[in-house]
Amino acid sequence: MKKFGGTGGTWSVGKHPSEVLSSEKVKNTNFQVPLNPEYSPDNEIELYGGYLICESVGNKSDARAISAVPEMIEALQGVIASCDDIVNNGDSGVGLFDIRKIAEKALKKALG
Repeated sequence: MKKFGGTGGTWSVGKHPSEVLSSEKVKNTNFQVPLNPEYSPDNEIELYGGYLICESVGNKSDARAISAVPEMIEALQGVIASCDDIVNNGDSGVGLFDIRKIAEKALKKALG
């Protein structure tokens, strides 16, 4: 299954509710380098509280939803894999309980 190709780390809403941050540096692939740095500068931690994913999100609910994207992808991939195991291997679905916890965490983060 394809892995999430975006920035890794933990994503969160920043000090200001219009910002979404990562605990890992963001690789710049959308804007011309060297006019822009290849990776997030370290001063973003001081300015924002993490490395900037986006900074002009219109409302806090959207920022929370964006910050939950990596966990939602992980949870959905786990649900799909577990369902495939149940159908293809006669698995009891025990792994679904762990995946359910990940999905609940992602939804709680997205919905506040």
